[in-house]
Amino acid sequence: MHMKVILCCFGLLWALLSFSTGFYAQENKTIERWVQSGEQAIKYNLNLADSIGFEITKALPSASHRDSIYSLVFLAKLEKAKENYPGYFAWVKKFKQLEIKNNNLEGQLQTGILQLHAHRIKGNFKEGLHYSESLEKKAKSKRSFSALAQIYNEQALCMAEIGQKDSAEFLSDKAIQYARRSGRKNLLFESFHVQSQVYTQIGKYELAVSKALVAYKLAQSNNHLFGMVNIATTLGQQQLGIDNIRQANTYFSEAFEAAKALRSRSHLSKVYSLLGECSRKEGNLSAALDYQKLALESTPISSGTHILGFIYLNQGKAFADSGEYSMALESFNRALNEYAQSSFSDLSAQVYFQMAEVSQKNGHFKKALKQCQKALQLLRQEGHPFQIPNLYLIQSELHKKLGNTSASLSSLQEYVRFQQEYGRNQSAENMAELSELYLTEERDRMIAIQADSLERQQEQNELTQTRLEIAALRNNLQAYVIVAFCIFILLGIIIGYAIYRRRALEQRNKEAEMSQTLLRTQMNPHFIFNAMSVIQSYIYENDVKNSTKFLVNFSRLMRLILENSPKEFISIEVEIDILKKYLETQKLRFEDRFEFEIECEELVQQERAMIPPMITQPFIENAIEHGQLHTVDKGLIKICFQKRGDKLEIVISDNGVGRAEAEKNKKGKNHKSMATQITKDRIENLNQKYKTSGYLKLTDADEETKRGTKVLIALPYKTEDK
Repeated sequence: MHMKVILCCFGLLWALLSFSTGFYAQENKTIERWVQSGEQAIKYNLNLADSIGFEITKALPSASHRDSIYSLVFLAKLEKAKENYPGYFAWVKKFKQLEIKNNNLEGQLQTGILQLHAHRIKGNFKEGLHYSESLEKKAKSKRSFSALAQIYNEQALCMAEIGQKDSAEFLSDKAIQYARRSGRKNLLFESFHVQSQVYTQIGKYELAVSKALVAYKLAQSNNHLFGMVNIATTLGQQQLGIDNIRQANTYFSEAFEAAKALRSRSHLSKVYSLLGECSRKEGNLSAALDYQKLALESTPISSGTHILGFIYLNQGKAFADSGEYSMALESFNRALNEYAQSSFSDLSAQVYFQMAEVSQKNGHFKKALKQCQKALQLLRQEGHPFQIPNLYLIQSELHKKLGNTSASLSSLQEYVRFQQEYGRNQSAENMAELSELYLTEERDRMIAIQADSLERQQEQNELTQTRLEIAALRNNLQAYVIVAFCIFILLGIIIGYAIYRRRALEQRNKEAEMSQTLLRTQMNPHFIFNAMSVIQSYIYENDVKNSTKFLVNFSRLMRLILENSPKEFISIEVEIDILKKYLETQKLRFEDRFEFEIECEELVQQERAMIPPMITQPFIENAIEHGQLHTVDKGLIKICFQKRGDKLEIVISDNGVGRAEAEKNKKGKNHKSMATQITKDRIENLNQKYKTSGYLKLTDADEETKRGTKVLIALPYKTEDK
């Protein structure tokens, strides 16, 4: 009775709290939902992310303080993904205008990491490293492994830029460790990608490629299009750097396909420009210039100016190799103008270096020397030591050609000094500093463990004291002990029954899964039997050409089926790919006497719906075989995937002879179709496992003429996230 009163009071209190906070939650959940959707869209569809960003920007003036922070973080990430760095810097600048509350540590970490990234992109490496120290302390106090991984990634890249090689390696290793501990797969492949960039920067090219390949495989396994574009581009640039043009073209082509799927024009234009660089290095200068022109035409207005600078730089190289030096200098000057707007001084230095080479080819050694000195000045200002030695070497050659022997020797000595300094001296000191930091962290961890041990000991002492007090009062509390004993027995019975019910339910689920696996394995023999009949017919007809072509298509299809049929669910894209290959194989068999259409709702694709493998194929096969589509004028089979409530509906329709006519044709033949019963059993098992109400319905496509067949399959709607 008392328990009921307590529960009623608690229910009333909960209702009052819900009523008082409901309106505020309704006000803010829209922006929160937009931000969550936008974060996902950045991975798969930048056009959609851009649309969401537009809506968030409109709602930003009326947003709460908390929502303003997360909205600005998303908008900055969006511009960063589009490589629109002026827009990115503008949103990051707004962070400083928001007074972040002291207790909103998560907001401070998110905005702080983006500001740290902005420091690095602008070339403020030492300032960025100084800023990261306070940010690292906040991340450790919150025990945010994901934030620590991102901070160490930025620190590693800064260290690599300023020539501290060992420190950069050490920090990139720590970033990967924390990324693993965070459990975020996206962060893990980003950390491997950063480590690849670090190794490239410090000249360890084999390690750089191996780490980039690990990152690429992780991105592919997560179907993260944005990550695939960036990492494939990096792999291509690494191969291009060692003049492995064939492999570079392969990676750039993969980056191009991923960029198309991502719907990112800025990434497409960058890949076009890199494909042009491959053509230039192969000596195909007309193709190189065509690619650069295509890159400029593809670049969206909202793209960052550094992308245009990158394209103009590559266009200038192609003009220079073609001997069109005036056009080359014009492109280089355009690149300088674009880089000046983005404050990318190291990229401007590359342009001056290219201009120096053009001037040198024209015999303008003094002009080339000035351009080389300008490049050195920019690199010294921003601290890019790894790029400096080669410039000193070129400067030495120019002085030599001008007859300045002493200046040539001085430049050569500077070249040697930089090589030695950034090859050995700094690494030992920085590694010692980081090792000391690591030991400090270990010491802090041991202190924390000892503190926890003292707390546990204190709790044990308090428990012992409580037991002594209970023992002292035992004689006066016998009645209460008996009551408590009865309650414990009752609770034990309830808990035991609950455990029994749970185990029984788990056993039923296991049986359902085993049954589901058995039914999936029955589908493969059924399909293979029919396919073998097709190949047999070709052999009897002595049709070598078509049998060979059919076998090639059939082997590719079988590989897809064997890879995916053991799985309980596969993605809708994989299912559509299997169906297309199957239908194309059947069209080849029947000499293109029928057509097919596959439609999939955009929402189903965006939410990355999942489907049991091989559940549609038997009915498509029946439509072709028993519906006799090859004998029908303009035979057509149509498959449609759509979301209806909490179910995924699949409609398979054809304009064949119909079910009644098909039954007549089967009479007297030794044929027994198992497809319908197997599919019903599969759906029943899914209903039992996921507590759904899926079904299978077969009707005539045309009720009056009884022509054609329509199959409706309803399955539980599942996505990769759920």
